[in-house]
Amino acid sequence: MLLSGAGVGLLWGDRAWVSKSDPEEVRLAAVMAEVVLSSRADGTWTTYLPLWQKFVQWCAARTPPRTPLPADGPTVALYLISVAQTANTYSVVKAASGAICSFHDVALAGVAPTEHPMVALVRRSVQRRLGVALVNQKEPLDFEVIRGAASWVWTLEQGHNRWALALTLVLVGFCGFLRYSDLAQLYADEIHFYEDRAELFLETRKNDQLREGNVVVLARGESSACPVAALEWLLRSVPSLQAGGHVRLFQRFDGRVTRFHPERILSTMRGEEMSYDQMRSLMFALLTKCTGVPEEDLKRRYGTQSLRSGGATLVAAEGVSDRVFQRHGGWRTPQMKDHYVQDTMGAKLEVTRAMRY
Repeated sequence: MLLSGAGVGLLWGDRAWVSKSDPEEVRLAAVMAEVVLSSRADGTWTTYLPLWQKFVQWCAARTPPRTPLPADGPTVALYLISVAQTANTYSVVKAASGAICSFHDVALAGVAPTEHPMVALVRRSVQRRLGVALVNQKEPLDFEVIRGAASWVWTLEQGHNRWALALTLVLVGFCGFLRYSDLAQLYADEIHFYEDRAELFLETRKNDQLREGNVVVLARGESSACPVAALEWLLRSVPSLQAGGHVRLFQRFDGRVTRFHPERILSTMRGEEMSYDQMRSLMFALLTKCTGVPEEDLKRRYGTQSLRSGGATLVAAEGVSDRVFQRHGGWRTPQMKDHYVQDTMGAKLEVTRAMRY
């Protein structure tokens, strides 16, 4: 974990309730630091650590210096104003506020200063001025594209491992509403199969607020686009997965070997986490092969988040209850899920059709 080396000092410093003269308490405090830090995904800390360091440096540069931890509301409000002066979008200010909130949260510093009325007022004002438009937002992926890919992949007799691996990634990401960080954290021994479903356990999911979204349930289907069948294929086909143990489900492969011998892709996996670049490359290679659309054109329209938003968009029109829908995607709030759902033309027409003119 990114912050593990600074765990105890970062979180609690010289708090009196940890006796430095008791080796067992020191050891338990270190373990507790790891547990508390793991409440957020490593990717979150990777994003927030440099933002937090900027806040600390800003506080130190004031005359007299301001205290970053615990900080007070006026200090954070002034800092966010300074960030907003050079920001192009509200997301920059929102991320700075989120970093400050997260570090106060894990440091057990009481109510985060970002909850102060003055800070909330600054955020609202900056949001009105900068807006919240997303830059280069990608489209949801259409399930019919995936269905066509599945029909093609499973008809191949030889050398299909590369495409089957790519299809499994796409199916699990789409049907599970999973982002790259979720897919990369899946472990083979934490996937359980039943007659009607598969259950995928996620050790950490940064946006899960219902505390029930760590287990993602995928129903077993009858078509070639069934994610459960694809997972079963993967587990019985990858040598490093057949050995058992707590190993990554989607593993890094040797691109030098598979460039000329794609049929050997599964045998080059050695248990390491598959990189974002490799996962993205597999996805676009499959889409290009099955659609005939140039890869660069596809990349302008889609991203890895298109799997998550594509699955959400497909299901949103089917009347699934909001709570089950939110739990499946692990969204922080019911409103957050709406950012991933693109309304269909039929749904848009319902507004004026209701007028009966």
